[in-house]
Amino acid sequence: MKLHNTVKFVYKDGNRIQSMPQHNNNFKNYLGLGHNDLSQIIGLETFKKSLEKDFFSEVTVRNCSSDNTHINLAVEVDCNFKFQEAISVLSNEKTIELQQNPNGDIKKSSITNAFLGLIGCNELQIDFEEFAIFLNDVTIVIHKIYDRSIPDQLELILRHLVAEHAQYTNRLSDIPCEIYVPVYEEGPLDNDLTMVNITSGKSTQKDYFGFWGLYFDSKEDATIYDLKTKSIITGDLFLLNH
Repeated sequence: MKLHNTVKFVYKDGNRIQSMPQHNNNFKNYLGLGHNDLSQIIGLETFKKSLEKDFFSEVTVRNCSSDNTHINLAVEVDCNFKFQEAISVLSNEKTIELQQNPNGDIKKSSITNAFLGLIGCNELQIDFEEFAIFLNDVTIVIHKIYDRSIPDQLELILRHLVAEHAQYTNRLSDIPCEIYVPVYEEGPLDNDLTMVNITSGKSTQKDYFGFWGLYFDSKEDATIYDLKTKSIITGDLFLLNH
């Protein structure tokens, strides 16, 4: 599949389009937006401990809000193991598996319940701007694309990361050092509905499962993983700031 000109990676910061930095090994500094006043958030420690248990990790939460009317959080999950071990852990854990009750209802995972619990015990409007997983060899960054899209879709994104890892790592022979979820196929610049939806927050669930951006140590430029065809395709990756 041929991409139109470029694929743009969404990152909310300012109002400019710039080239995506290659192999951003200092991504933690790049991620750290806003301030860290979290004192007004009820249940934050419970939320962090729940994620730390599920991911065998240390969790940091940053406040990215620009005002006091609502709270936007960036979550950093720091895991002291490599990608292959992470896939093994998630494959064997029930934290991202659909679980069915005897009455036929789908039971939410502990990860989803952690997000919903934090949102539910606060009167302030809480959302999540970014969710980043730092492994010893891979950084995975998931971005908000609509209101509460991360609590809504994180569990399914993780299942796709596990289920399709053989396709985007060439059966673990070439593991990306950075994975960005999602990126978008750019249409004609004069009439690009996709870009309009991105900047206005009107993306939908399916946009998480179209294209992901990948950086490999073995390649100079970024590549794109097409989830529909389960294949690696070529295209220029840019950063859209707004």
